[in-house]
Amino acid sequence: MSGLQEEYLQHQTKIEQLRLSIQYIRWYLVSLILLCLISAIIFFCYFTSYITNFIWSIGFTILTLT
Repeated sequence: MSGLQEEYLQHQTKIEQLRLSIQYIRWYLVSLILLCLISAIIFFCYFTSYITNFIWSIGFTILTLT
């Protein structure tokens, strides 16, 4: 009976380790997705402000030329 209990305990600890590793993988994926989203938002904001400045400079150049 003690052999069965020992095997059961080993099985339970393996299940617990698997559960923990799955939790770590989930947190890693969530943080990776958040990082990608934040960097995409920052890049998008920078890019749109750059395009807006470019359009303003073209408009200003056209105004000064006319």
